[in-house]
Amino acid sequence: MKKVISVLISVLIVMTALCVAVSAENSINNTYTFETEDTNYTVTFNNNNLSEEQQRIVAEKLVFGSDNSAQTYGLGCVLFGHDYKYTAANVVTHKARASQPRCKEDTYEVKYCEDCDFTEETLINSKYIYCCD
Repeated sequence: MKKVISVLISVLIVMTALCVAVSAENSINNTYTFETEDTNYTVTFNNNNLSEEQQRIVAEKLVFGSDNSAQTYGLGCVLFGHDYKYTAANVVTHKARASQPRCKEDTYEVKYCEDCDFTEETLINSKYIYCCD
């Protein structure tokens, strides 16, 4: 009986160690493309600080304007304030003008809270670039 219990415990320890040792890295795509009736937009994030869902929400907000959906704040943010982090995003509006350079690139600073859904975007730079014929 002692031998069976010691074998089961050993198997459990090995299984636990294998679960911790095996992990997969999730690579998040940092580029989002939106198409409207007359214009295409490409939103690119400079790093993977935001989750995939947060990147999608910020990208839609940058392309289509203000977001009227409710933002949820955690109890920690209500009591102690937000824990702000910063990232940057580039929005390319394809074929914005008839003459070259045709595409407009806007660079935004995105301020977000890592504990809740708060995001705030600030336009830093805007320039026309060559990307479409």
